[in-house]
Amino acid sequence: MVRRQPGKSSLVIAASLAVACGLAALAARGRDGGDLHELLPGIDPHAAALLARPDSRGFADWAAAANADRLIDLHTALLAALHAPGDRSSPQRAELAAALAAVDGALAAGCGLAAYGAESSLLAALPADSAAALVARYDAMQSVFEDTTLALERKSARLEELQSGLLAAGFARAAAEGWYDLALLAHRSGDAALRQRLNRSSLALARQHGFLPEQSRAWGQLMMAGMPRGWTAAERDTLAQLVEQARGARLAGTSTFLISLQAYDAFNLGRYGTARTLFALGIDVCRDLGDPDRALPTVDMLLRLYALLECWNQVDQLLVRAGQMDDATVGIRGTLAPNRGSRVRHATLAALSLAARGRADEAHAAFGRTFRAAVHLPFAEAEYLGQQWFTAMMENGRADLAADAMATVEAATGTGADGPLRLRLPLWRAWLELQRGQPDAAAAHLDTFAARAVGASPMLLANLAFQRDALRARALADASPDSAVAVLGSGWNRLLRHLHAREAGPEAYLDLARNTHLRAAAHELLGTDPEVGYGLELLWRSSFFPRWPLPADPAVPDLVTAARRLGRQACADLAARDAVHCLYRVERDRVVRWTASAAGVAQD
Repeated sequence: MVRRQPGKSSLVIAASLAVACGLAALAARGRDGGDLHELLPGIDPHAAALLARPDSRGFADWAAAANADRLIDLHTALLAALHAPGDRSSPQRAELAAALAAVDGALAAGCGLAAYGAESSLLAALPADSAAALVARYDAMQSVFEDTTLALERKSARLEELQSGLLAAGFARAAAEGWYDLALLAHRSGDAALRQRLNRSSLALARQHGFLPEQSRAWGQLMMAGMPRGWTAAERDTLAQLVEQARGARLAGTSTFLISLQAYDAFNLGRYGTARTLFALGIDVCRDLGDPDRALPTVDMLLRLYALLECWNQVDQLLVRAGQMDDATVGIRGTLAPNRGSRVRHATLAALSLAARGRADEAHAAFGRTFRAAVHLPFAEAEYLGQQWFTAMMENGRADLAADAMATVEAATGTGADGPLRLRLPLWRAWLELQRGQPDAAAAHLDTFAARAVGASPMLLANLAFQRDALRARALADASPDSAVAVLGSGWNRLLRHLHAREAGPEAYLDLARNTHLRAAAHELLGTDPEVGYGLELLWRSSFFPRWPLPADPAVPDLVTAARRLGRQACADLAARDAVHCLYRVERDRVVRWTASAAGVAQD
């Protein structure tokens, strides 16, 4: 989920003062629209000029074609300006009220979002001082939340104090955002139950009063919190309904956010083609509604997808476009506008791209800089970044850099009972102990992982179990070679069954590509014999064929025998055809070639 643009309160205050002081000058220029967009920073200048003219037909035509996000931005700026401290009876206030009524009418008639007009009416019915105090209280909440100098407890107490006033006055939209801000703080403190409760409060308030973007944002947070356990059919149905409502209301940012949640769910289910299609749809929705830059959060998620699939050229190209979009959205004040998290994610992906190209030292330095910026961000950004940092150093074979990354990440994020790092840390420690030549210590960490994995969500566990098998086999290799072979064979068979449960096609192949730990361990421990190594590679490449037979007895795996049998059968087939077969495997620092023929198998 992407929060609104940091500094929103300062922009709103600037807009308030500028509008209050500047509309008189506009009137003196004959109300030709002038430079009204300078008085409302971040607001569409064409719309601002149309609102400043006596004839409202031009604005009505613009509103009929614009998306609801732009209208909500206008509503927010005008509301803040109208209720800035000052004389409510002034001509400038009357003009602001007329402009706000036009915007609220367009939201109700053209987008079905009548709640914003109700919010304006609520504040208009209050005494001038009370309305101004409420708007100031809301702005103060944003400033408190964004203040990095306040301790967490002090910040939470101050927000609770401000929130009580908003709730008592019935300022529902601001109160819904207040619950949401408090939920973010609960997440930072590791209180998952409180975070859920606060998000549900935000959802209930927004739903009760008809604020669709705020409702979608709170629902999205609840859905993301439930992603490790998997979503129910009812939850997916609710999400689909919200998507339809958001698209029907012409909410570009909200629509693309909700569609990206559907795409992320499809990705977690292994439906990569569906995920890619949905991400593209979310980007197209913003383009079709005339606001392509609001698709930046979805572009960020598509970037993550490309990174997971290791499509680094696509990552580098899309990062250029994402940077341009990020610059274009600096002035946007919508509730789903991009924020600092977007820049952190872009920097993380740039570091991953460096690591994938073997530039480990440069990548390590880039990860370190980015991690320092991510520590204070919500939505577990630092935890996800930490996982990517350690894994990138591990895959580059740099135990020194991996150890430094793990120490930094653990010190900054901790190991909360419900956090993903708590499950992964034992695997990281096991890998480091193996690099130090301490198989017994590695085995102890693997036992810790096994204990923590009991009862863990299959979605959260994901491919970690296969990584555990590869590490355990390496830990057992010297003391008990037969046990190492058995562990590898068992893991291989379970992976086969996992792949056969997938839909046949690219999804199964990509899932196989994400589980190369077993393949690497098997070649390292068993593939010194060229015939076995060749057979192992044939076995691995055969795994994703939907008709490949499953082992008859997975409880008694014999990977060496199976690999040798397959290699000899291939040589016999080659001899019958007087043919030669070359098979290549690209590793981190070399390329291995097997040459099979009637004479047997040679390895280079």
